Amino acid sequence: MSGRISGVQAKLKGQCPSALYVHCSNHALDLVLQEVAREVCVVADTLNFVRSVSVVVGESSKRKMLFLSMFGDDEAVCNLLSLCPTRWAVRTRAISRVVSSYTALLQTLKMLEQDKTVRGDTRAKESGLYKQATKAKTYFGLLCCEALFGPCETVARALQSEKASAKGALECVSALRQRMHGLREDGFIQEMTAKVTACAERNNLKMPLPPRTNRTPARLRDTEETEAIVTDVGEQQWRREFYEALDLVTTELDRRFDQEGLQVAALREQTVINAANGEYSGMREITAAQLKTLQDSSEHCILKPGNC
Repeated sequence: MSGRISGVQAKLKGQCPSALYVHCSNHALDLVLQEVAREVCVVADTLNFVRSVSVVVGESSKRKMLFLSMFGDDEAVCNLLSLCPTRWAVRTRAISRVVSSYTALLQTLKMLEQDKTVRGDTRAKESGLYKQATKAKTYFGLLCCEALFGPCETVARALQSEKASAKGALECVSALRQRMHGLREDGFIQEMTAKVTACAERNNLKMPLPPRTNRTPARLRDTEETEAIVTDVGEQQWRREFYEALDLVTTELDRRFDQEGLQVAALREQTVINAANGEYSGMREITAAQLKTLQDSSEHCILKPGNC
């Protein structure tokens, strides 16, 4: 479709050089999230975990009843939701359900792991999910994906609105980019870390262990002072992984929405709106190249006798 050599847009431009190619904004946002899930391990592992637990618990009415029975009297009961296989920007609710019911889900997986009446492959899958759920990194991944996908879902609803426009799409992407920069603040990371620590203490989750450190041999060092070893554990490791996802989202937004056709369409929209309101200042923003494009477009659109 978007191929520059033999794609549909290239063939249309061959017939009508003034034609504009504008990629669907919501689909472009989906491609951004797909790239993040493919490149960032913490996001990929978390989405796979949410998908797997929703399938394991939801494929049997007995397991559903077991999961619902794990909620306390003062807790809000909720079912798990499956991930949409095609629309990446509508996954926040499924992730939030797992976050809010994490204690009940952990107890359910523990009971299912001990069930010897199921088949061996099913029990092995349930055992793997339980081991993954007992790690604090899994809960951090859920909070990370919830923070990433939440603003994207809000933007996706705006891009699919009946009043959506090219200029509005660019403004939404700009606001989303600013939100991604705002998530890099130290206060937000510390808040996420505090939530993970509280959940780990409440559910006895395993915190990440420091990696094995490699020291420089004494014969290769020019000093007798003790070597300073910096380990990347806990909050530092989570901060690095979260920043990796944020940077990739920002980079992909710049790449996917840096479309010449979308910018020209937004300029034409604003020009028409200004003209309808009696404001002609927007015409000054049209460059010479864009003016030539508009002139070429008018020449190609001249109706021949008998065609109207």
